[in-house]
Amino acid sequence: MSQTFTIPGSPLPDLEAYETEGFTPYMQSVITHSSEDIVNRYAKEGGVTPCARPVCLRIKWVEPNRQRTIEDIYFASRFIISGLVKACILRASSPEHIKQTIQEVEYDVSNPRIEVFLEDA
Repeated sequence: MSQTFTIPGSPLPDLEAYETEGFTPYMQSVITHSSEDIVNRYAKEGGVTPCARPVCLRIKWVEPNRQRTIEDIYFASRFIISGLVKACILRASSPEHIKQTIQEVEYDVSNPRIEVFLEDA
């Protein structure tokens, strides 16, 4: 079984913003929860249902430009994974439930987005 959803734009924080802008632990917590809520909302809007079997998670980051480093971009995958767990789409974030994670980056100035693919492992 394969499921897909798209998050328009680039709404998830990157590593640099999360660590260097002087965020207190409380502010980081607020950012984490709001990012998880974004993932939860778009997954449900995309009709994603709970996964009964372990999955291969593929994330395609379509960035508007080349400003952010790969490390900064990939950092936000933690919000996608925890958002899917919070939405009860994945049972847990352990290797038992996520067998493989694949991430790729493409560029499109006119349509930045995050595409998330969940496929049975």
